[in-house]
Amino acid sequence: MAKRVAVIGAGPGGLAAARHFSTPDSQFECQVFEQDCDLACSWRVSEQIGMDSKGRLVHSSMYKNLRTNLPKHVMCYPEIPFDEDLSEFMTSDEVLDYFHKFADRFDLKKLIKFNHLVTEVKPVNPGQSDTSWLIKYGNLIDGLYSQEEFDAVIVANGHTTKPHWPKFDGLSTYRRNILHSHDFRDAANYKDESVLIIGGSFSAVDITMHVSKHAKTVALSHHVEKIKANFRSNVKQVSDVLKFETDLVHFQDGNVLEFDTVIVCTGFEYSFPFLHPDCKITTDGYGVEPLYKHIINIEYPTMCFLILGNQVSPMQLGDLEARFCKKFLSNEKVLPSKLEMYQDLRNDQEMRQNKLGLGPRNAHKFGCLQKAHYDDLSGTAGIAGIDPEIARYILQASEDLCVLSSESNN
Repeated sequence: MAKRVAVIGAGPGGLAAARHFSTPDSQFECQVFEQDCDLACSWRVSEQIGMDSKGRLVHSSMYKNLRTNLPKHVMCYPEIPFDEDLSEFMTSDEVLDYFHKFADRFDLKKLIKFNHLVTEVKPVNPGQSDTSWLIKYGNLIDGLYSQEEFDAVIVANGHTTKPHWPKFDGLSTYRRNILHSHDFRDAANYKDESVLIIGGSFSAVDITMHVSKHAKTVALSHHVEKIKANFRSNVKQVSDVLKFETDLVHFQDGNVLEFDTVIVCTGFEYSFPFLHPDCKITTDGYGVEPLYKHIINIEYPTMCFLILGNQVSPMQLGDLEARFCKKFLSNEKVLPSKLEMYQDLRNDQEMRQNKLGLGPRNAHKFGCLQKAHYDDLSGTAGIAGIDPEIARYILQASEDLCVLSSESNN
C-alpha cells in the first residue's frame, strides 16, 4: 500500500514536495493542505492586512513594485527555468505566475485541498520514532472539521507570516502611525511624510528606496556600521532607537525626533501553531529544534520541514530538500542513529557560533553557507546536487547579499 504523506502549505516548499512525492512511480500518496484559496499566497500582493474575511492570517508580505533580490537563474526550480523574456529581477506577480505554470506542468493542483486550515498535528504513537500522524483540519468554506491519519507529514507553511516586534520601551503608548513591514503595501501612501524605518537588512533597505520616492524625509535606523546603498538625498542613516514617547522617538545617540509614520522592518519568527507538544518540536521564533540537517525531526523522523533556511535560493532549496526527505521516507536511504543526528546538530550549531560568529537569530541562516549546505544534503542522501552553473550563480548572489547582511543580524 502507498504511504500517505500530508504536506502543509502550497508555497515553494509544498509544491516541491507535491511534485516529488507524486511521481508516477512513487510509493507515496500525497495530500497538500492550503488554508488560502490559491497556491503560493505569500507571493501574491494583497490589499488586506491582519486577518482576511474568513478569519485567516494574511500570509503575504508583498508590496507594490517589489522585485526579487536574486536573479531568475537562481530563483527557479531545477526542472523549469523562468521565461527568457523576463527581466533578471522579477516582480512578485511574475514569480506567482511561475508557480502556477510549475503546478500545471506536473498536475499538482488536484493534490491540493484549498481553503483547508490544519488545526493540529499529533503523533498517533508518542514515543515511537516511526509513528504515523493524526492531522485535524477545517474546511473554511463550509465550516466542517475533519481528521485523517498519515504515515508522514511535511511542514512547509513558510516563515514570513508572524512579524517580529522588538521590545521598545514606550511602544504601546506611541500615538503616531506605526506598522511592521508585513503590512507595508504601497510607498505612495507616505507622500510628503516624515518616515522612520527600523532595520538594517534587505527589506529595510528596499522599503527605504521605495518610500523615499514619495516621502519628505526618511530616517533609516540600524546598528550596521554603514549601509552602502545609493539612497536619495532625503534619506539619513541614524542610530538605534532607544525608546518611544507619545509623539517622539528617542535614539541611542541622544537625538529626539518626530515622525508621521514608523515602519518596523525587523523580520519574522517561525511559527507552527498547529503542532501538538507531543511532536517534540520547539522554537524561540528563530531556531527550530531538534532537526537533522535543518529538515528532519530527530525525535520523529517521519516529520520533515522544508525551506526553514533564510538567505537561500528558495526553489532550489525546496526541490533538494523534498528529494532528501523522499530518499529517507521511502527507506531507500537509512538515517543515522538518533545519537549521531543530535551530534550533527550540535556540530552545526557550534560551527555557526564559534567559527562564523552567527548569533541565535541566525540558526537557519545560510547565505554564503548555501552551496556547502546543498552539497551536504546531496552527499548525505546520495541524490543529484545543484547544477554547476546554477551553483555558480548561487555562490555569487550569496556573496553579494553577504556584503549587506554581514553585520545586520547577529
